[in-house]
Amino acid sequence: MTDPDSSADGSKKAAVFFGQTRGQWLFLFACILAGIIGIAWLARTNETAREVLSSAGWATFTFFTTPFILEASVALLGLCMVIAWNNRRIEREGDDWVVMEVPDEPKKDDASGG
Repeated sequence: MTDPDSSADGSKKAAVFFGQTRGQWLFLFACILAGIIGIAWLARTNETAREVLSSAGWATFTFFTTPFILEASVALLGLCMVIAWNNRRIEREGDDWVVMEVPDEPKKDDASGG
């Protein structure tokens, strides 16, 4: 069995997930974590920021839990998850493209009587 991270010529490929390398994902995670920590620090130290974040959070919650928006967003999230799962499966297993071999033999005409 061959190593899935190596190509046909033996060179190693970088681990890629959704078009991003591991370093790009780590950088994105670090930026998001820094943003969350910054917002939490701001809410902890400033009363006005805490009130603004609280009212914005409740407004966002009430908007996304309205019946149509909630159903549509859950359906869209589910569709995105299915497409992502299928793309990952295709990357791992290869596509299911099938080529049928049709022989190019000339057909004999049975009605000619010979």
